[in-house]
Amino acid sequence: MTGLVFAFTLFNAISSIYLYRNLSKEQLLWHKNSKVKTAAEEVKRRVEAQHQQTLKRALNNKHTSKPKPLIEDYSRFLKIGHQDKVEGLEEGEHVVVRSRVLIKEGRAVRDASIKVTNACDIFTPNTVVLGFGEPNVWMGVIGERKVHTYAAKSLWRAPTSIEESDGKVQSGVFIVPTSLNQATIEQIIAASQASAEAKTRTISCAKSNSSILSKCGFTIRGGKSIEHHLPHHLLKDILDNGLELDGKEVKFFCFISSPLSLQAFYNSIITAEQTTFIRHMNRCMPISPEEKQERAKQIKRVETENAKLLLSTTPETKELKLHVYVSRTSSWFGLYFQRWFGAHRIYRIALNPKVVDAILSEKLVAFEHVEASFMKSLKQNWIFNTHVVAWIRSWMALRFDNLGWLSEEDAVAHLLPTETGEVKRYNFVITGDSVYFCLLNVKNEWVDWVLSKHTVVSGYSDDVRFAGEMFTKDGKTIHINLNSGTYRPTEQQLDNAVELARKLFSRLQVVADL
Repeated sequence: MTGLVFAFTLFNAISSIYLYRNLSKEQLLWHKNSKVKTAAEEVKRRVEAQHQQTLKRALNNKHTSKPKPLIEDYSRFLKIGHQDKVEGLEEGEHVVVRSRVLIKEGRAVRDASIKVTNACDIFTPNTVVLGFGEPNVWMGVIGERKVHTYAAKSLWRAPTSIEESDGKVQSGVFIVPTSLNQATIEQIIAASQASAEAKTRTISCAKSNSSILSKCGFTIRGGKSIEHHLPHHLLKDILDNGLELDGKEVKFFCFISSPLSLQAFYNSIITAEQTTFIRHMNRCMPISPEEKQERAKQIKRVETENAKLLLSTTPETKELKLHVYVSRTSSWFGLYFQRWFGAHRIYRIALNPKVVDAILSEKLVAFEHVEASFMKSLKQNWIFNTHVVAWIRSWMALRFDNLGWLSEEDAVAHLLPTETGEVKRYNFVITGDSVYFCLLNVKNEWVDWVLSKHTVVSGYSDDVRFAGEMFTKDGKTIHINLNSGTYRPTEQQLDNAVELARKLFSRLQVVADL
């Protein structure tokens, strides 16, 4: 226990130094005069400043007044309902296409940190796609229930190959050409097969796929050759400058299956690139027989999970009642932290303030009902003081991406487990206009404990109405308890929180877990 206290005290000191060294004069004056009393208000102030900068940049962009698709009609390439959105990447803005419903993501069998989705449920047959995962690049042709992909390994680890999957591909960003004739598609397939038969090895998957595009006559607009070694360079060059085939423009659209924004996913690609060598070293490390058994069990669990990886049903058959947001990191430190310790995302569901006021009218204050003790003082004034929480939120959840209006089924499928037996336990906080969720069991027990604390989840909001835990064992019954040592809700407030949750998830059973 002494070691833990010392570690968190040291963490607090380092984070406080970092925070104050990176504050502007205006922010230092704010701290000095105590004009803003809570970390939540500081986070909101920073978010508003970022929002104003985005709006200012957007007003100077030709797409923002009325977004226009990159091509006239791409419905014939998609099986799902879709919509156009303008999203930023670096200093530019791009039109991207997203599903109108949440696309389910599974985990790769050999690497649980890599997300996969079912491409056959998204794209129509004979569609050519250039996919960007985290950070793998692959090219494929979509079949009826199969995907034929040209797969390349980085760092010369293995020769390129043609692989056939049952529709599962890495989730992320897809560049979908729409003006290719059948002869060009067959040429791409032939070039891929020739490379695979030659057992070509390259430094990166981006380089290998760039070579295939070049052999088939593709160039960047203006005749610039496609010669990229890093996935993020290839993606950005295509989005910024476009593609040509034999000197003629290639029409395409950019489809995103990840819930992350284009910029956030682009940043995650860069982080994954920089940790590629370490990731491959970890895979080569010898493991014990016990670890092999555990890995085999994990593979079976993932395969069972992915066997049910199907796209959500169309929104026309469901009531879109929940407005859902997901946090994203905004710093390199946050991206590296996610790579090592898992993504501690905070989900937010918007609530009707009148409904909240009617059911949970009393506000809770952090540490108000905690008995005076050394540990209380340590947590309140050092480990989880407002400055530390503001710093954590600044790289963990400064911004929230809008997932749009989701049906109750889609929201539950995204937050809660399917029939895999996996228990997902969340710390959650209800405020006057939102409910926030943060997963408790991500990767590392101690890191999970710190980043899922109710003060971190709420951002020290001064409008907290309830705090506790939420979990399910079967995906059908949601259990809610009042396990929050910081806010200490009462049993009556627990009953009220259950009543509110039943309004949110009306098709599930919600029970109090005392």
